[in-house]
Amino acid sequence: MEAVGQQGILSNHPQYGGWCHEQYVDTTLANKAWMQIVEHWEGKGMQLLSFLYQQLMSTKIKEEEDLTTGFNLIKSTVSKIKTLGESISNFLLAQIIMNALPLSYAIISTVIQTSMQQAAITSNAICKAALQEEEHQQKGGGITAIKEQPKREEKDLGPPCANCSKPGQTKQECWAKGGGAKGTGPQQRQQNSKQLKDKFNKSQANCHKQRKIELARIEPA
Repeated sequence: MEAVGQQGILSNHPQYGGWCHEQYVDTTLANKAWMQIVEHWEGKGMQLLSFLYQQLMSTKIKEEEDLTTGFNLIKSTVSKIKTLGESISNFLLAQIIMNALPLSYAIISTVIQTSMQQAAITSNAICKAALQEEEHQQKGGGITAIKEQPKREEKDLGPPCANCSKPGQTKQECWAKGGGAKGTGPQQRQQNSKQLKDKFNKSQANCHKQRKIELARIEPA
């Protein structure tokens, strides 16, 4: 502003008017041209930033792809975004990495979110867990491999009981009604124990009542 003001004063001087006026016009045009250049490249920067964000959010690591390669690609995109003056929080980056993992690693997200507090979920934690799972899967183990193992066949317990049809026992060993061991099962034993306890409490109450009656008879009038 000070330089422009000086040029404006000199332009009114009869000795320097013409030359200073030309210089003032040239300076104004140069400044306008520079502003146009800045606006142009700022616009290009915003377009590039938008493209990088879209690329980052849509990144998907393929099943056959090495996880480290995929993680490096994500980190490279984040670095480019930072170069343009923007930043991405570690928590958001962790979510982006989880979203980029192949479907066979989907359980990693569930395990981490249920075993960690939100503040502890970082991009490094996600990468570490995923790389461990990758190593386990390559060895034939891993969470996914365990999850997909077929169920073990049930052990053959023998022919069914002739009394209650449950396998693994004979009619003589059966606890149900009609069996040789009727009343000896866990539920029956618990029920019998309760009945004995109730009888004992009732007997105690009767004894206490009878004792009071006897004492009343003994007491003098």
